[in-house]
Amino acid sequence: MQRLILFINIGTLALIIILLFRTFISAIKYNTPETIYIHDTIYKKHSDWELLKIAIIWQESKGNSKAIGGNGYGIYQITPIYVKECNRILDTIKYKHSDAFIDSLANDMFEVVQNYHNKEKCPKKAIKLHNKGDKYYQEVMDKYNMLKYLNDK
Repeated sequence: MQRLILFINIGTLALIIILLFRTFISAIKYNTPETIYIHDTIYKKHSDWELLKIAIIWQESKGNSKAIGGNGYGIYQITPIYVKECNRILDTIKYKHSDAFIDSLANDMFEVVQNYHNKEKCPKKAIKLHNKGDKYYQEVMDKYNMLKYLNDK
């Protein structure tokens, strides 16, 4: 039993490190994929919103900027309809679908949609806006709760 708990804890720590390196630092915090600061990823406390975005990214692409799933691209698996909604909200053609492969632009698109439709940053609404499935919602919430637990330690 102790070995199982140790294995789960090591796996969880590895997941957190991968998520923080691939997504949060490059896409969200610094907006440049080349810049990684180890002390910030390990020791910084993250906001609930940042943790939720990391959970969504992990569910969508495991943090893979080059991920393609059907017509979804990048870390958030952004679709052409999502891009169209961003441009509609902004009332200009700012984004194209291929921008979803650029972490910082994918994050910007995510924030545009969320800030317009979910000003209060409600986690449930954020997840449902991104993907309406009940199973998807539960899987993201499981990841979010794990990240929140580890972040609060």
